[in-house]
Amino acid sequence: MCDFPEFLYKYRLWDKPGGYYRKIIEQREIYFASPKKFNDPFDCTIPIRFDNAQKKDWIRLFNKHSKYYYPALNRSERRKNRQTITKINRARSGDTEFVQQVNSFQREYIQRSIGVCSLSISNDNLIMWSIYADSHRGFCVEFNTERLSTFAKRTYSTLNLHTELRAVAYSSEYPYINPFDKKYNNNTGLALLESLYIKSELWQHEGEYRLVLINRTNQKANLDAGVITRIFLGCKMPEGAPSI
Repeated sequence: MCDFPEFLYKYRLWDKPGGYYRKIIEQREIYFASPKKFNDPFDCTIPIRFDNAQKKDWIRLFNKHSKYYYPALNRSERRKNRQTITKINRARSGDTEFVQQVNSFQREYIQRSIGVCSLSISNDNLIMWSIYADSHRGFCVEFNTERLSTFAKRTYSTLNLHTELRAVAYSSEYPYINPFDKKYNNNTGLALLESLYIKSELWQHEGEYRLVLINRTNQKANLDAGVITRIFLGCKMPEGAPSI
């Protein structure tokens, strides 16, 4: 994993024994949260835009989807698929209701089907210590990046689930998804996946990496020994708190 930092970090509060936040130490437990729980209401809600597409783009996209979902249809039947043609015409005419329906469906799918474990590239970020570690009264966990990624892939591949570790990209403008971009090869799933790793530049100080779990959310996972390598205690941690 030469393009990734050797270690990644997660800041936590210090709560009572057996408490939710301490489980990362006591049980080596990480959590894949639904984006619905994020403190940024715009996170993972990047809209899809259709207005830059040509009719040929729509036909190519819907033909691909039709072959996947309705493989028994022949070419003539697909051409006569009125529902497809209706969607093409509605989208091309700038039907805002249709676009809103698509984006609403996308948001709902992400919230119920995507789990995210957020990590940071740094363990000495004062803002992160203040916000996520109870004003320096909490702790910060260090993960070996390669071991973490390997664990996730091995654990969830047996369940036919996919995990993806990437750096978050920060944008100065409110982005949008163009599902017809050639880099996606008419695969709207790839476009949707990329949208999970884009945030406003106002969050750039977090230096975030995301371990994303596809088609499962609000999931716990108990890491192998050796994935967690060090624990850093906040400078204001209460006396006696480290005795776990």
